[in-house]
Amino acid sequence: MEQDVLGSKEVLRGFSPFSTLPEDVLQHVWQGTDKVIYSRGDTIVTEEQQCQHLHLVASGAVKIYKLSEDGRERTIHVMKSGSFFGEDIVFGGELYEANAEALSKTLLYNVKRTTIEALVLEYPPFALAMLVSFGRRLKRLMMLIGEAALLDVRKRLCRVLLELAEEGGVGNADSPLIRVRQTELAARVGTARETLCRVLGRLERDRLITRKGRGIVALDTPSLQGEVPHWREDLQLFPLDPSRLRQ
Repeated sequence: MEQDVLGSKEVLRGFSPFSTLPEDVLQHVWQGTDKVIYSRGDTIVTEEQQCQHLHLVASGAVKIYKLSEDGRERTIHVMKSGSFFGEDIVFGGELYEANAEALSKTLLYNVKRTTIEALVLEYPPFALAMLVSFGRRLKRLMMLIGEAALLDVRKRLCRVLLELAEEGGVGNADSPLIRVRQTELAARVGTARETLCRVLGRLERDRLITRKGRGIVALDTPSLQGEVPHWREDLQLFPLDPSRLRQ
C-alpha cells in the first residue's frame, strides 16, 4: 500500500534529467530520495531558506510565489505533476528566492543536493537536461519581467487563462472550463482583485469568456491567443528529447 502511494523508481524516470540514468544508478537515487506528502495549503519552502534538495512533483500541484512588502502575493509559476523546481539554486545550497505551497494533496520527491551534484559530474546527459531546464526557467522569468513592464492587465490575464486551460481545462478543447479562484487568478496575473474583476467583465462583454459558477469558460480560444504577443513561442528554449541526450 505504501509503495502505491509513494510510487516507484519508474516514476522518477519520468522526469527528464533522470530518464537517461542507468538502472542501477536510478535505483540508488530512488533509495536515497525523500518522499513527502503535503496537504493543500501546506508550506513546502520559504524565501531565505537554504536549498538542500531538487524537488520533483510526482503528483498534485505546487504554487511558486513571491510576497511584496505590503503582503500582496504574485504567483510566478504553478508546477504540475512531472515538473520540478530548485534546479536554479540547488548547486551550492543557495537560498530560495520564492515560496512554495501545495495547491492540492501533493507528493514530492526531494532529491538531495549532494546526489544532484554527483550526478552532474558523472553523467553528462543528466547535466545537459538540468541546463536545459534551467534555461527554460530563466527564459520564463525574463518573460514575466517583460510582461509586467510592457503588457497591460488584459493581455496578462489572457495569457494566464490560456495557460490554465492547457494545464487543467475541462470539457471541450475549443471552449474549456477553467476552475480557478479569483484570488489565485489575481495573484498569478499580478494585479489587484478589483482590477481583475473589471477586466474579466470586459472580456465577458467582448464574448471571449463567460463566468460559470466558480469557473471561467473560454468561449473564443483563438481570439484569446490573438490578445497575447507571440503566444507559445517563448515558453520553451528547444524541445528536450531524452533519446537525443543518450547519444
